[in-house]
Amino acid sequence: MPRTTPEIRSVKARAIVVPLKRLLKNAFGVFEAAPLVLIDVATDQGDGNSADDQFAAALQPQCRNERDWETRRKKDENGGKALTPAQKQEVEGRYQYCMTNPRTAGFYQTAEDAGEKKPQIWIHRNRETATTRLHESLHAYANPDVARKLPHFASEGMTEYFTRQIALRKNLAISPSYDGPFNAIQEFSARFGEDTLKQVYFQGQLSLICKNLVERFGEERLTSVDQFESIAYGLALIGRTPDPERWTIAASLPDGVGA
Repeated sequence: MPRTTPEIRSVKARAIVVPLKRLLKNAFGVFEAAPLVLIDVATDQGDGNSADDQFAAALQPQCRNERDWETRRKKDENGGKALTPAQKQEVEGRYQYCMTNPRTAGFYQTAEDAGEKKPQIWIHRNRETATTRLHESLHAYANPDVARKLPHFASEGMTEYFTRQIALRKNLAISPSYDGPFNAIQEFSARFGEDTLKQVYFQGQLSLICKNLVERFGEERLTSVDQFESIAYGLALIGRTPDPERWTIAASLPDGVGA
């Protein structure tokens, strides 16, 4: 089994003097500062102080959320039964890739995940492209239900869809990082209208997705909330299958039409 416990490489102690917010007074006098010893522990997984380490630590809650969502989806596929060893390995592999993907240039973090009063936006300066900050900023304008209730690729695809619209108007170079999710959402917009997409993304009217997918594919295709046979699979089918027509339901024509 792979070792998970970090191996200590070095330990450094530093003495510093910290100013006190409130003066401390005792029999020896008045103290405006206090001594403090900082201990830096470097392991084979980093020392926690580098920009990469801090970026990865902040990214972890998002990767965990994706892992939890994927676990629930596979459990639903199993009819409520526990994941098989192969499925667990697949989910864990995706989590590790999320944590170590060298192309991740930035991410939006909710206040809850960040442990702060306000949401946070993290940008990796050595990886960002012309539209990274724009993409991550747009997440702040999305309805919270988009990230909470839709699969990750759908949330990212919608964000990238509106990012590229702005980028084209501003003559910014477009990164191909989100091509897959973007293509799926672009197909959805082309078939069901951009106004519908705006209502979903900015107003959180997620029921419009189900409504349009039912009309397009038939209610029998929708069997659960997390599958798609639910929203996620429906979006994927529209954007990724070479022949989406095979999933549609036949339209009934009035008598005499097409004869």
